Amino acid sequence: HCDQTGNRIVLTVKDSQGLGVESLNGTCLAYHFTRVQNRQTVSTQSLGDGRYAISIPDLRPGLWQIAVDLQRDHTQERFVFDQAWMIEADGAMLLKEEQR
Repeated sequence: HCDQTGNRIVLTVKDSQGLGVESLNGTCLAYHFTRVQNRQTVSTQSLGDGRYAISIPDLRPGLWQIAVDLQRDHTQERFVFDQAWMIEADGAMLLKEEQR
């Protein structure tokens, strides 16, 4: 699940029982489809309860590709998220397939 406020996206990672997955570190690669050459790579920040913040400096309305790779330290456990999202002018964040 993702939510977006300003230049920050919050991604929630849950296990098969619906509990938030903690202690993950990772990065996010993001780019606007009209500015593919301006790829931004940023670190994730844990907010607790399985929520991870991603601050993208130039997050503007339009279609974005957002790829997140999270891994638990010293393990092979990984969570990979790679999806096209539409960021609306009103701040709504929709999967490309869910566009209004």
